[in-house]
Amino acid sequence: MKLFLPTLILIFTCRPAHAYIDPGSGALIWQLIVAFFLGGIFYIRKVITFLIRYSNRKDKKTKTETKNGRKAA
Repeated sequence: MKLFLPTLILIFTCRPAHAYIDPGSGALIWQLIVAFFLGGIFYIRKVITFLIRYSNRKDKKTKTETKNGRKAA
């Protein structure tokens, strides 16, 4: 909490920056953002696929046990 207000002040105050930003830096930042989101999408898709397969495997096991005359737990 002690750093919150000073951080906000530094972020929202405008001072001239006597610096040069290389055009390649913008491309690098853009590439990092895109890679982050695409990587997240593929990771989430993999987790969802695993959960769907796991639940389907559990359903098949239950159906097989009831067909064989065993009680499903």
